[in-house]
Amino acid sequence: ESIDKVKPKVITTMDKDSLVIDIKQLTKHKYYSVILREILIPYGFNQIDKIINAFNTVSGKIFESDLYMLLINRDEIIISCRKDYSNNLSVNISKDLDEITDPINLIFSISDSIKWEEGMNIAYLDYDKLTFPLTIRRWVEGDVFFPLGMTDKKKLSDFFIDNKFSLFDKKNCWLLCSENDIVWIIGHRIDDRFKITKTTKKSYIAKLLI
Repeated sequence: ESIDKVKPKVITTMDKDSLVIDIKQLTKHKYYSVILREILIPYGFNQIDKIINAFNTVSGKIFESDLYMLLINRDEIIISCRKDYSNNLSVNISKDLDEITDPINLIFSISDSIKWEEGMNIAYLDYDKLTFPLTIRRWVEGDVFFPLGMTDKKKLSDFFIDNKFSLFDKKNCWLLCSENDIVWIIGHRIDDRFKITKTTKKSYIAKLLI
C-alpha cells in the first residue's frame, strides 16, 4: 500500500508501451530500491542493483528484458516496448490511402479548406508540392530538412540534440517523405518547403493517432 502511494509521485508518464520514472523523486525515498523493484518486476527487469549503479554513470545505459528496453536518460528511467523494425522498412502512401496502422497509426485526408487545428501530431501540407506515393521510413545518418520557419537546412542529428531526444526517441522516430525530401518528422516538425501558404489551393492532412 505504501508503494502504491509513492508510485504516482515518481512515475511521470505511463501508457501501454512506455513508462518514465523520475530518478530524483525516486531517490528521495529511503527504501527506493524496494520501490524500484516493485515497479520494474512486471516489465521483466530483476537486475535492480545494476540499474541503480547506472544512475551515476554516463547517460544512455540500456538494459533489456524479453519484451522491454530500459534506458537511463539523464534524470529519468525510460521503459519502452521492444519494437524490432528494420531500418530498411519503407511504407508507401498512395494519394487515395486514408489510414495505416503499422508501423505507426496515421490517418490521411485531402481538403480544400485551409483551416487547421493546433498540435504536434497533425501536419498540414500543400498538396500540390507533394509527389505521390509518399513514403514513411526511419531516419538515417546524413538526413537533412528545412524546419518550419527556417530558410536553412538542418541535420536531423542536430535537431535531435537541440530538442533533447533520448535514444528511444530517436529509435522510434519516423519520417514522412516526398521522393527524397523529408516532409514531416512525424509528431515533431514539418519541413518549411511543404507548409501551407496563401497560394495553397488544397491541403493534405496527416494525423498521428496515439
